Amino acid sequence: MFALLLLACSSTPEVVDTGLQPSACPSGSLEPGVVEVLATGFDVDGAVGTEGLVFSPDGRLFVGGSGIGGGGYVAEIFSNGTWTRLVDVPQSIGLAWHDERVLVATGDVGTGEGGLVSVDPDTLEVEEVATGIPDANFPAPTPWGTILVSVPSGETVWEVEDGGVSVWAEGVPSPNGIAITPDGSRVYVANTYVTPSTVASIPVTDGVAGPVGTLATLPDGSTQDGVALDAEGNLYVVNNLPGTLARITPSGGWDIVAEGIDFGASIAFGTGDWDPCSVYATSLFGPDVFRVGVGARGL
Repeated sequence: MFALLLLACSSTPEVVDTGLQPSACPSGSLEPGVVEVLATGFDVDGAVGTEGLVFSPDGRLFVGGSGIGGGGYVAEIFSNGTWTRLVDVPQSIGLAWHDERVLVATGDVGTGEGGLVSVDPDTLEVEEVATGIPDANFPAPTPWGTILVSVPSGETVWEVEDGGVSVWAEGVPSPNGIAITPDGSRVYVANTYVTPSTVASIPVTDGVAGPVGTLATLPDGSTQDGVALDAEGNLYVVNNLPGTLARITPSGGWDIVAEGIDFGASIAFGTGDWDPCSVYATSLFGPDVFRVGVGARGL
């Protein structure tokens, strides 16, 4: 059992101008802190929960996951809570949207090598994007035209450009979820396994990583996973084993805004017809996908 602090921690890191602007929530948005099940049943056909989650720009919601020993897939969830399994891939971990396709981080692109594949959600065509990243976990397309990829078992954030793979940053504690400010000047990286449970903050100049710093420190045992930015510049981190959602301000103060997100893995703010003031969350070891009210719009 993990002991969680529910009060904001005092912290005085550098204040970062994220370039984001706040906006009000529409009527009908879920109340802050409320957690509800959006869809369920992701424990059939060999699947064990869900991991990756991404919205397309036009508001389609995709999730992915893998069964014991592999057996990955990408599925689409509809607004009424029903879902359909679109396509199988050898293993499906983190998801992102890139070049009109669902980008999938995977430990097996089909040849036994880790890396990235992409899925056309209409034709269901699967293409290899990059290999040479063992245990690739979370993909994040960058404003400078590349893709960052995390691997929580190490301390390296990788970069993919035109299919080539190189080291982008080293010394990042157990990198998992990645969030990038719209102007590309700052990258935040969740920390799954290493204590203390710091959230990394990396300044960026012309796409090049600067020194790895700390945005905030969450309680040990947080097992940080997915992240997302809101329009006020706050970073949300879902904590897997405690099942909580932390909100971190640009100056490093934090609080817990929701509980009961069992084994929360990836999060993203609603897009299109989905609630823009809720984050949607997968469950790594559970059958449910959640909707969580936070009271602020995402990007």
